[in-house]
Amino acid sequence: MKGVIPSLPEIGRETLIIMAGALLAALIMSRFPKLQAFVQQNTAFGGGCSCQDKPTTPTLI
Repeated sequence: MKGVIPSLPEIGRETLIIMAGALLAALIMSRFPKLQAFVQQNTAFGGGCSCQDKPTTPTLI
């Protein structure tokens, strides 16, 4: 059972890795306004993705 449940240092290490990744992503996004606009346009918060224009069921030719 000890192999399944991570120890406290492992949880802390993973938390730091995730936090550092999120901060790095925020820094990159703040430096590139075109990238920020692209992400906003292609997420639910920015007006939806381009996949909404396409049919949801496949069509047979």
